[in-house]
Amino acid sequence: AGFEADVARLIEEARAKRPDLAAAEAQHRAARANVEAAKAAHLPTLSLGMGVGRSQIAGQQVNDNSSIGLTLTIPLFSGFSTSYKVHAAEAQAEAQAARREQVRLQVALEVWNAYANLATATQSVKTAEELLESASQSERVAAGRYRAGVGSILDLLTAQAALAGARQSRIQAGTNWYVSRAGLAQAMGALDAGLLTTLSPNSP
Repeated sequence: AGFEADVARLIEEARAKRPDLAAAEAQHRAARANVEAAKAAHLPTLSLGMGVGRSQIAGQQVNDNSSIGLTLTIPLFSGFSTSYKVHAAEAQAEAQAARREQVRLQVALEVWNAYANLATATQSVKTAEELLESASQSERVAAGRYRAGVGSILDLLTAQAALAGARQSRIQAGTNWYVSRAGLAQAMGALDAGLLTTLSPNSP
């Protein structure tokens, strides 16, 4: 439940930040505006006009005058081209709505996968740390036995090789964790380091 709650929160944040989703939203709004414009193209329009003038005779001001008027514009019938334009604009708006939803789902999928990868990488780091601690203890025991003369050099070399392998595994796990963290940042569109640290308090 905690994992799903974190992912749901991150998905909503990503949807607010991802530039590709913002672009899809803008294209959908533009398409809807085109529908309204196409519908309004065959409607009458009323415009208001105002004018101010000054009359002069022989350089002397005679009077000021002003005018105001209303203009009604009625489009001529142009067959069914207006209806076709409206239908075309509506089809384009539907296509943009579908594209926007596709991007929304893609954002959710990318965030989910990236967060799952980070959670897996975090667990791998913990496992590698436990393995490193165990290998360190085994190497100390083997070294002590060898110095006391009750252990063989082969036992010591085996323990040292295991320790070196555990150190290498820990380094690789840490590298994978940072790669996973970067993957989540990319899926989010913008993600600060503070939030990443909050997501994984025991991370490298």
